[in-house]
Amino acid sequence: MKKNIFISLLILQSLFITAQQVSDTETRQIGSTIEISYTLETKAPCAISLYVSKDGATIWQGPLIKVSGDVGTKVASGRNVIVWDVLEEVEQLIGDKIQFQVRAGDGINTGNFFEEEKVVNLFQGGKVGDSFQGGIIAYISKPGDLDYDPSVPYVVIAASADQSLGASWTTANKICDDLELNGYTDWYLPSKEELNKLYLNKYIIGGFSDSWYWSSTEGRTGTAWLEIFNNGNKHIYFKDDTYNVRAVRTFKSY
Repeated sequence: MKKNIFISLLILQSLFITAQQVSDTETRQIGSTIEISYTLETKAPCAISLYVSKDGATIWQGPLIKVSGDVGTKVASGRNVIVWDVLEEVEQLIGDKIQFQVRAGDGINTGNFFEEEKVVNLFQGGKVGDSFQGGIIAYISKPGDLDYDPSVPYVVIAASADQSLGASWTTANKICDDLELNGYTDWYLPSKEELNKLYLNKYIIGGFSDSWYWSSTEGRTGTAWLEIFNNGNKHIYFKDDTYNVRAVRTFKSY
């Protein structure tokens, strides 16, 4: 099973730009990168640098180093794009006040102000059925769950469609482990408990049939657990049998 390195870019605050020459900014996540589009209005090429704030624009960190595109010296006026490869520069960037700043000037200082954390890790206000990080939110941790922590949301994200309508248990695991979907590669076959969460919210998530679905939870020798999605019954069957497959991934802020 692949381990997750999460980069959730539900950036709740608007992109902050302080340079008067910069306007019309937009931001979006593409896999583990952040793409920032902006319009530069200058008569001559100038230097562009990108900064990030974790506290709502009180303290800025940068200039960011692992950036590409229209950044650096002699950037021309017009519609431009900067791409920040977050995981190459930082491990964890945690908070709900993440903001970015594009700076236009005569030059760019170099240096890496990140010494501890690495990636934007935000989950605020999502609900089951919302599109999120490459799939559909299938479950959000709540009071009463084992190890529940309101400050550390645990979110199960389901692929929006089945990955197979007939695969053995071994093949089902491989299909999910090898899956690349919507920029994410950390999908896996859900555990018995996670599969049941998908069943309980199957109409909200959508795309399920009334068939049996594999879980990754093993039973007796040569068997594994399944759940049928017409009534939620659970059973163990031989791993060589073929049943439906729906991949999941998880999001958890650390």
